[in-house]
This record gives sequence, C-alpha cells and structure tokens, in this order.
Amino acid sequence: QLESQGIEIPPDVNTIFEEGVAEYQTTIESLENGDVENGKEHALEALSLFEDALEELFEAEGDIAEAQEDFAEDFFELQGSITELETEANEIRELVEINNLNINFDNFDTLIDEAIENLANGDLLESEQQIDLADDFLDDVLDQIEDEIEEEQDERLDEFVEETIEELEDIIKEANEAGVSSSLVTQLENIVNDLQNAENPSDIFSITEANSDLEDILSQFQDLVPEEGDE
Repeated sequence: QLESQGIEIPPDVNTIFEEGVAEYQTTIESLENGDVENGKEHALEALSLFEDALEELFEAEGDIAEAQEDFAEDFFELQGSITELETEANEIRELVEINNLNINFDNFDTLIDEAIENLANGDLLESEQQIDLADDFLDDVLDQIEDEIEEEQDERLDEFVEETIEELEDIIKEANEAGVSSSLVTQLENIVNDLQNAENPSDIFSITEANSDLEDILSQFQDLVPEEGDE
C-alpha cells in the first residue's frame, strides 16, 4: 500500500517484514497443531520482527525527508547561481559592446539553457557542471576584456610617448639653432632618453606630470615650445 502511494520501501524493511510474516505463519500452524508453547515463541518473534521493520521504516522515512530537504536546498541554490550568472553576463555584454570587442556568447547561452533543462529534470549534478562551465566562460571573457583594454592603453601610452619625444626633439633642435644654454639642452636630451627607456607607465607619468623637471625646463624654453595647432 505504501509503494502504491509512491513511497519506496527499503529492501531491509521488506526482508525483516517478510521474516515476521513467516514467523506469524509458523505461530498459526503451531496453534492449529495444539503446540501453544511453540506458538507463543514464534508469536513473540513475529512481533519483534514487525517492530524492527517499523523502526527501519520510520528511519528510512526520516532519511527520505532529509534527502528531499537537501535536494530542495541544492535546487534553489543552483537556480540562484543561474540567475546571478545571467545578470553578470548581461553586464559583461555591455562591457564588450562599449569596448567594441568581438566576443560570441553563444556557448554561454547554450550552457545556461542546458543547466536550466537539467535542473528542471532534477539532474542537479549535471546542472551544476553546466553552471561551472558557464562561470568559467565568463571568467575567460573578463580576462580577454582586461587584456584588450590593457593593450589599448599600452598603444595610447606608446603614442603619447612618441609624440612627446618628437615634440621635445623639435624643441632641442630649435634651441641649438637659437644658441640656448647647452645645460638646458642636455637636460632635455636626458629627459628624452629617460622616456625612451621607461619600462612602465609610472615612470612615464613621473617624467611628464605637472611640476616635473620637464615642465620646469620647458618653461625656460617658452618661446621655443610649439603652440597648439602649429605643425
């Protein structure tokens, strides 16, 4: 009757219960044969087995309830993970669009669809695996975006350095032609050399920032510094 209601009875419970039924049958046979003493013994054994079966069944029901509770908890946790990944993916898509990057999210979308389908089918393990793969995909995209941005920043910085060096070399040339103090020209040449050998952005910024030696020297070459718009 329990199994007809969808409640699975553990094999151990069935075995103990069948043993109890066998003892009960032996009890009936003993009583029918007039063997009351033997019948009592088998009856007590049958009762003991039935009690054991009930205890096992109650324990099994407790385990089932606990398993169902764990399943529900894992289910909603995975569902929340999918929602978080979709939200994160939308934010990353915007970053990709802003930076004009060519990144295809079809693989991510497929993984999320499969994770949702597996979750709906109760296959939590498979769903979790798809979620982990989708998460890895987003991590890879973020790394790619970071690399692209750093590369673009490096290109802009290189362009800035090249333009600054070109401008300084023009000033040095004009200063030599104008007979400006050789010590100032040497300082400018040293700055050009420092820019050419700068190994990281912080070195470049320290050379070209406001109140730097470069700004002080250029102020002394004010008449030689090319005005904006002059080529």
